[in-house]
Amino acid sequence: MYGEGSNRSTGGWFENDDQGRSFLCMHRPVVQDLVRRLDGVESVLDLGSGIGMYGEVMRTKFALPKAIKLIAVDGYAPYLRNPRIRAYYTRSIVADIFDVVEGKVQVPTECVLCMDVVEHFERERALKLLDWLRARKLAYISTPLFWYEQDGTEWGNLLEAHHCHFESKELEALGWIPVLKIEVYHDKEIGAYRNVL
Repeated sequence: MYGEGSNRSTGGWFENDDQGRSFLCMHRPVVQDLVRRLDGVESVLDLGSGIGMYGEVMRTKFALPKAIKLIAVDGYAPYLRNPRIRAYYTRSIVADIFDVVEGKVQVPTECVLCMDVVEHFERERALKLLDWLRARKLAYISTPLFWYEQDGTEWGNLLEAHHCHFESKELEALGWIPVLKIEVYHDKEIGAYRNVL
């Protein structure tokens, strides 16, 4: 199953290379941008961490200092059993993302990665999540900038179903600042954004 095989288990389209044909090509540029802004940050919350690919990039490619806690939160327990989570994260928590947003699960939120997550909620909840993230000291998101059909059954995880999408101009109108955009196929783009200049 996706997320359980080995520390190199990536499943799905993550098995593509890092040359612009998958979300993989977002990892390094986003993390590079993030590590430049970590002055005074004691922890990074990976909200909707999946199998921990961002944690691996932070710890191995950019040598995130061990003093910075890296916390994984995901609603799907099998993802958090991936060896990548144990290897690179300080702590992992199985929880609904909105339990964090609503304060039912207490975790540090000074720096939050919420990558490839907002599209998994109905628009009203996605907007609530985006508002909450915008209020953090430092936050990053990424999302397809087009409607991408996905029902979650391909990984046996209905949390992976897509329910909405945002175009770049919408996100920018909400105050999100582009970090990068990549073309995945034809003229379709995925965008990564941060909440501060």
